[in-house]
Amino acid sequence: KDVVTAGLKNGEWNSLLKSLEGVNLEGLNEIKAPRVKHQVDAAPIANLKVIRGDKTYQSKSFDHGNPPQEIKDVVNKIMAASDFKKK
Repeated sequence: KDVVTAGLKNGEWNSLLKSLEGVNLEGLNEIKAPRVKHQVDAAPIANLKVIRGDKTYQSKSFDHGNPPQEIKDVVNKIMAASDFKKK
């Protein structure tokens, strides 16, 4: 529910976009989480949402701090640029 915004340092935005180049956005919602502890409240829940133009792509839920391999680089770069750290 809470929206968190953060400014990006020089090069972080381009690096993030480059990471997204390897992600199949159309299949983002089909990627399976490596673990599902969030389903039993054993881990915080997370997901990745990408808005490109008028289309929105969203992954299935995954354990915060343990994204699926296919989006790991993107999620890690977002986490590194934010003040929202792994718990």
